[in-house]
Amino acid sequence: MAIASHQVGRHMVSLEDPDIVSVEMVGDLSPEEAAELNRHIFRFSSGKPFVFFLASISRLGTVPPEARKIAAKATENIPYRGMAFFGANFQTRVVMTLIFNAVNLVTRRDNPGEFFPTEPDARAWIANRRETCAAAI
Repeated sequence: MAIASHQVGRHMVSLEDPDIVSVEMVGDLSPEEAAELNRHIFRFSSGKPFVFFLASISRLGTVPPEARKIAAKATENIPYRGMAFFGANFQTRVVMTLIFNAVNLVTRRDNPGEFFPTEPDARAWIANRRETCAAAI
């Protein structure tokens, strides 16, 4: 259950205890929207040993290079330990893979990313990752 939700343009970010950042991407993502999403995520993740990114991307539009750069750079201060995407078509998978690879180049941490057909599949993967990460603390 979300403890807070924020509308950012047409996108919605929901922050779920204990450690899930759930984002529904709708339409294009501007650099300003990427920065605002990151501000909400940073506040939520501050002080947590790890968080997981869960994204509905079936309605994601264009993500220009500047927005991708902002999304990747901000993760230096967000302790992501897994990113689960669902609902992606081929083109969206390519864009999200670019962003995900940039994130991992910047952070150099154990932060796998996976694509799933449904949200329950993605949440099940996050539950398994949570157990792995908690055992490593």
